[in-house]
Amino acid sequence: MSNKNKWALSLCSVDDSQAIASKALEEAGFRVIKSSNLDDGLLKLSNQDFDFILIDMDSVGLGGREFTASVRKKEAKQNIKERTPILICGSVASVFNRYFTHFDNVKFLELPLKEVELKEKIASFFSKADKIPEKTVKVKAGEVLINEDGDGHEMFWILQGSFEIFKKNSEGVEVLLGEAKSGELVGEMSFLDNLPRSATIRAKTDCEIMVIPQTKFASVLDGQPRWFRSLMKTLSQRLRESNDKLSNS
Repeated sequence: MSNKNKWALSLCSVDDSQAIASKALEEAGFRVIKSSNLDDGLLKLSNQDFDFILIDMDSVGLGGREFTASVRKKEAKQNIKERTPILICGSVASVFNRYFTHFDNVKFLELPLKEVELKEKIASFFSKADKIPEKTVKVKAGEVLINEDGDGHEMFWILQGSFEIFKKNSEGVEVLLGEAKSGELVGEMSFLDNLPRSATIRAKTDCEIMVIPQTKFASVLDGQPRWFRSLMKTLSQRLRESNDKLSNS
């Protein structure tokens, strides 16, 4: 990656985070301008075009969303089609998933900042394909993988075995909705729409699965247009509604 003569803005009020961010960006080839608060960052944005922006969400709170919107508004006004890469750093991934995923070319990195992870995330904006680390898990027959109304958001790819899908009806009785087998995905609805789990997933046989973390996969979607993410959420909502009807029929 060659970023000679390109500018980066590091918006962090925490000294340690600012130092780590500046070092990683400089080693990636950027000229770094530091900003410690939102107002100063907006002033710098009005006077300078940046090729990369890092925002510490824990420092500026939801002001980071306003700042990101300002960047995209400036690009639209200047008729810039290629969206500036923006890295949002924070300690709560769900906040990012709720308020930032509708922006194009925005990614998330969990705080506290670690130099190696930060460098990898910066590089990922400029790579042709993002790689998701593979994590496989064995699940024994009868073991529950997902509980209905649970708050997890991982998605699981079934490598071996099969699972049964249950949902409680209005009387609290579990109703069998179907079965998921090797090569299929489970947990995809909460993964896409950030809502609680819609059904219980229980292993019918001994299984092996691959865990796909939501925060890791989010970076893959960053290059997709906003309508694509909206489409997936719409389909997820329709599946939820269909499952509700099946369980109460």
